[in-house]
Amino acid sequence: MAARNKVIAGDFKEKFVVDWLNRNSLAIRLDFWGTQRYHINDDTVESFTVTGRNYKGKMAMSLLRATVGGIVAGPIGLLAGAIYKNDDCVCIIDIQFEDGKTSVIEVDNAVYKQLAKTCPGKEKYVAEPDVDQKDEDHESDIPFKGH
Repeated sequence: MAARNKVIAGDFKEKFVVDWLNRNSLAIRLDFWGTQRYHINDDTVESFTVTGRNYKGKMAMSLLRATVGGIVAGPIGLLAGAIYKNDDCVCIIDIQFEDGKTSVIEVDNAVYKQLAKTCPGKEKYVAEPDVDQKDEDHESDIPFKGH
């Protein structure tokens, strides 16, 4: 599944996220020709949060690369194809802009890395729940039915 590099919700929905000036800046393309843009940079972004990542299909691609590598270059190609790292990650990112606008974008890993580079210190992290901690309120709600 390839990222669409597109705004999927909020302001600018269905507009494309593009690299601008050869990966030195990001922008949301507002018109077909790209003459109207909403720049995504340190001045326009208040904060952003990665709300989801999808690595689906990574194992299948790894097996495919290993098979092709094995056919082309033998055992060394098999090993090289299996360990070759590919950044086929789709990121869902919630962006809060300085002017109050918000957008949810779906981008590939390269665009995410550019966003992090363009807007240093603006990324907020979602706290992961502590799975080792027991929820004492619900501890006795479900009776144990063991054998």
